[in-house]
Amino acid sequence: MDKILLVDDDIVVRTVTRKIVEKSIPGVALFCSNCVKHAHESLILNNFSLLITDILMLDGKGTDLATTIRGDSKFYHLPIILMSSIIDADNEIISMVPNREATSFLTKPLDPRELEGKINACLNYWKYHKDSK
Repeated sequence: MDKILLVDDDIVVRTVTRKIVEKSIPGVALFCSNCVKHAHESLILNNFSLLITDILMLDGKGTDLATTIRGDSKFYHLPIILMSSIIDADNEIISMVPNREATSFLTKPLDPRELEGKINACLNYWKYHKDSK
């Protein structure tokens, strides 16, 4: 069973995302965190197949979380989807995708079909790299 960690400090986003995932992607367990610190601890302790993280949260930035975990070889192939309703002026988010800190990017409000498609693509990527070890 694939496990996804969703990190967002907005309970509405967590609830809506859970409903979309449960309805459209059977056999996936979605775990939620409302802060960067808890998410980092969860990533270390669990074997997740995908990280979906908001960029701006009360206790930190999802971009910093992505950069930190990419520094650990255990997470080199872990797919990361960044999401935000805001794209900052210096294009920090956009520049992270081609530099491999992030695998993909979603804008909020979330489009259910786009979310489903990106999750499936990331899980396929994870399975390919996990099986090729």
